[in-house]
Amino acid sequence: MASLSPSTTVAERVRGNRYQALHLPLCRAAAMPCPAYRRQTLIHRNINRLHRYPRPAQAQRRRARTAGAEPLLCRAAASPCPAYITQALI
Repeated sequence: MASLSPSTTVAERVRGNRYQALHLPLCRAAAMPCPAYRRQTLIHRNINRLHRYPRPAQAQRRRARTAGAEPLLCRAAASPCPAYITQALI
């Protein structure tokens, strides 16, 4: 089996569904949608409005992707996924 990073998106499990790939972060460690995503559903529903304004988290995610070491950043929380942090400590 290929080596997998600790976090991923639903796109790696459900190919062809672009909406899920963009909006449902899935932690490999937890094998479930990110807890912060679930708690902040209302913010995620309005994410297009939030994207109109530059945010530090966007630049942080871009730098992480470029470096090839992107921890799963929850769009609403703008921080690493809580399930990812919990599993990293184990």
